[in-house]
Amino acid sequence: MKKPIRSASGVAVITLLTKPYPCPGQCIFCPTETRMPKSYLSKEPAAQRSLLLDFNPFLATLLRLFVLYLNGHNVNKAEIIVIGGTWSFYPTNYKTYFIKSIYVALNLFTPQTFNKIKQLQENNKPNAKSLKTLLLDPKIFFRVFNTSLKKEMNKQLSVLQKENTQAYARCVGLSVEERPDYVSLKSIAKSRLYGVTKVQIGIQQMYNDILLDNKRGHTVKDNINAVNYLRANGFKINAHFMPNLFHSSIEKDLKGYVKFIKQLQPDEIKIYPTILFKNTPLYELHRKEKYRQYSQEELLNLVIEMKQNTPPWVRINRIFRDVPKEYMQGKLIQSNLRELAQNKLKELGRSCQCIRCRQIRTIRNDLNLKQIRYRVLKYATEIGIDLFLEATHQNELLGFLRLFIPNKKARQYQLKPLYDHALIREVHVYSKTLK
Repeated sequence: MKKPIRSASGVAVITLLTKPYPCPGQCIFCPTETRMPKSYLSKEPAAQRSLLLDFNPFLATLLRLFVLYLNGHNVNKAEIIVIGGTWSFYPTNYKTYFIKSIYVALNLFTPQTFNKIKQLQENNKPNAKSLKTLLLDPKIFFRVFNTSLKKEMNKQLSVLQKENTQAYARCVGLSVEERPDYVSLKSIAKSRLYGVTKVQIGIQQMYNDILLDNKRGHTVKDNINAVNYLRANGFKINAHFMPNLFHSSIEKDLKGYVKFIKQLQPDEIKIYPTILFKNTPLYELHRKEKYRQYSQEELLNLVIEMKQNTPPWVRINRIFRDVPKEYMQGKLIQSNLRELAQNKLKELGRSCQCIRCRQIRTIRNDLNLKQIRYRVLKYATEIGIDLFLEATHQNELLGFLRLFIPNKKARQYQLKPLYDHALIREVHVYSKTLK
């Protein structure tokens, strides 16, 4: 198997990019490429794949399944991550088309169709025809899948979702990206119909002056409301935090991060230190010496303190964006900040307690079931109580369940069918994927 870490969490992750579309934000740090959704760059890995496929979600899903399966990964459980612009800002027709395309690809992928696609690829190598070109030919498509793409796309989304429950490649998680000021009961209702289970949300900071100076277009109150809407309706919350924004400081970033954890209680976090890109207002401020980048050492020490202030029910998914160095201006920061922070923590005799650092890495057959320990961690938000039920073996996390118990205030953020119901927001077991 190539890169076993890709499915080590028990799911095959497939990242898809939406087409370029105007963004409602005016952030001073965001790069802009005309052929990319706002803030994304054409040489980022997922962006490159989507660009080569003309942002076709069906082909992007199908060919990613093909490559993962070819490399030895089990694709029975697929987690779909949709990135790009603000999901709620896209037209409804496009969003429906996009989600339906994903389900059609998942439903049509089987070991048998994999073999046919592989044979198709091998037979056409002398002609240098890409799988993209071949699979868009209606006659070839029918020979591979014994149906037409038009017929499958004409099905109702609910029908495709029901078919997927019995498919070889099942969707067990679907996430989209949102801005805090675009999360509402209306957007929540639509996301539930699409099958969204997790929302990535750009919080960035917990100070109104910093959000204003960076032209984020939302407030701390918007941040809190958005997370309340998501939690109250059963979604998993992946919140983004950005150190080193304009007019911030090391001290403010650390205090802001502590507020971010305490007031929002996200389930997952991406820490994205600000990167300086050309042709952005922030770059001009830097040229005029009005903006100072943190040094590598300052940023590393800040990340270490952030990790130390992250509770055990939170997963730090990523530290630093996967951006090629050629895009970065000013100081070049090493992208392996997580690894550097881990090494320094080890030297200091300290450790990070986030989920990613605690999860079991190698699935062993000699686990002593009698040594498995169960623990319930309890934490409060302004709309209720969250219970994090975990199973560990020799300090390694084997699995967990997130249970949300709403209070009366939660109703103002909830869809009516969910009133007064406890909600299981996530169940995860770290193991090899089984049918």
